[in-house]
Amino acid sequence: MGGNQRSNMLVLPARAKVNLYLEVGERRNDGYHDIDTVMAPLMWSDTLTLALNSTGEIRFSWHAADGFDQAVPVGDDNLVVRAVQHLRREAGEERGLDLRLIKRVPVQAGLGGASSNAAAALRGAARLWGIDWPSRRFREIAANIGSDVPFFLQDGPARCRGRGEIVETIPAVGSLPLVLVQPPRGLATADVYRRTDELAKGHPAPHGPEPLLRSLAESRLIQIASHLFNRLESAATSILEEIYVARRAFSGTSALAFQMSGSGSCCFGLFGSRRAAVVAAARLAQRLGGFRVITCLTSGSV
Repeated sequence: MGGNQRSNMLVLPARAKVNLYLEVGERRNDGYHDIDTVMAPLMWSDTLTLALNSTGEIRFSWHAADGFDQAVPVGDDNLVVRAVQHLRREAGEERGLDLRLIKRVPVQAGLGGASSNAAAALRGAARLWGIDWPSRRFREIAANIGSDVPFFLQDGPARCRGRGEIVETIPAVGSLPLVLVQPPRGLATADVYRRTDELAKGHPAPHGPEPLLRSLAESRLIQIASHLFNRLESAATSILEEIYVARRAFSGTSALAFQMSGSGSCCFGLFGSRRAAVVAAARLAQRLGGFRVITCLTSGSV
């Protein structure tokens, strides 16, 4: 799980993620969609500091790191607060926590920032409060908070199904060189899924993620690039033209593939080397005025 801990304080990274594969099924009776997705964490993260306090209160604050210019909800609207409150109720815990979040990962971007923050809060609070439950129980709590939260309870890449709560770890995939581009506008997940449902007729389902999983296991970069897929991208592009603008800009680089992550709006290009990614990022920063451009690697270690 990582992190630095003293007796009453813990500092944890809350990593972003990208979806290398994302297929969406029909809308379920509970309002969610069944999904089948392969996600990989990134070596790019928010930072969450947790400290025990003597007040018995859950106190949350946040600070924007360089490049982060969005609003973050506080109180019960924040997944960090909801996660810790839920865990405390389930455990019958009375001690309080101070939580301080440094935000780098954008919201409404498809990078799982809020879900990752919530998972880090669950893991950190459990350590400070000495809660030693089976992992299954933590996954149940995580699933009640958000669909991506169970994925972030473990450290490596995984295939996730159901509405995201069925998590199957996959072998470490090494460090894939990526360039992320964040459009100046975000996308609401509900809007993208609604538009995907409207476009679903007449769109044949692709093969499942098995070819991608084999390519990842064999570290075959060209094959990995050819098997990337995101069912939500067409719908998101019909809502937000900047995704098409980003795709067109990437076509003028050495990117092996281009794809939107999650429900957007952030997109990424996969490159053959870190150097190629850095060179492309500099060119993209010039072409994509108003976009945020970031080079990073997937986190390959479990």
